[in-house]
Amino acid sequence: MKTLSIIIVTYCSDDFISDCLSSIYSYNDLGDEEIEVIIVDNSPSASNLMKQIVGKFPNVRLISNPKNGGFGQGNNVGAVAASGKILLFLNPDTKFIEPVFCEVIKHFGNGNVRAVGCQLVDGEGHKTNTYGYFPEKWSLLVSIIDKCVFKPLGYIPKFSIYPWGANFFVRRKDFYAAGKFDEGLFLFHEESDLCQRLSPKETHIIKQKIIHYGGHTSIENSKRFEVWLKSLVFYHEKYGYDLNQTLGRYKRALFLSLLRRFFLGQGCCDLRNMIGKLTSLQHSLTKQFQPLP
Repeated sequence: MKTLSIIIVTYCSDDFISDCLSSIYSYNDLGDEEIEVIIVDNSPSASNLMKQIVGKFPNVRLISNPKNGGFGQGNNVGAVAASGKILLFLNPDTKFIEPVFCEVIKHFGNGNVRAVGCQLVDGEGHKTNTYGYFPEKWSLLVSIIDKCVFKPLGYIPKFSIYPWGANFFVRRKDFYAAGKFDEGLFLFHEESDLCQRLSPKETHIIKQKIIHYGGHTSIENSKRFEVWLKSLVFYHEKYGYDLNQTLGRYKRALFLSLLRRFFLGQGCCDLRNMIGKLTSLQHSLTKQFQPLP
């Protein structure tokens, strides 16, 4: 059994994958015998990924997924093939810039930890989104406190958060006990959903950094919000949370962003569309639960 299995789900990720894999082996502080790298390729047959992997990284196991079932489904396929005690679900548009594996393993020595993530930075080294708050617990006030107090002080909460899916470490036994990723979610909210079912409940974000270039997805930007919203609805229905309340919180935050952009003379069309879709969904929920005359 390996110490760490690294699972990467790809979809036409040819521009990123070589740098990602090279960085894994360059900064592997566990030793080659202690890790395995598994790529689950959701790409169409036209992808050149197979040639890249076979030619440059013979130790990598490449699984051609018969269907593009999304982030969770692809990672589940990789997890079934994995033997590591710890699983790392890693985005292809990431790049290691320092050793992190030994530090992660050390944190899992704490029996209260359910998941671990690294500090994510962009290509220029600036800190970017590293963790998220559960949708039912997020609010504008929480966001302001996090941005204006926690992050400047370098404080990261351990509860009510989950690691961003670009790098998500979890014990293999805990992942299976939780039932793996819910394949009803094609993209977005998979991490928060999984962390709802993981036990224990503590999340650690370590200071070691990984580059996450971001924006690499098989879904056009114009459709991303619709897919995100569909997953949000699925998540709330699954756990019985108040969707209308959550939509209201997101709408207020978007409205403030809209005002800010307006006064700065920036484009607002995308935000108006988002607010319109949230409002439309709220109206449909009101009609759905309206009492009969």
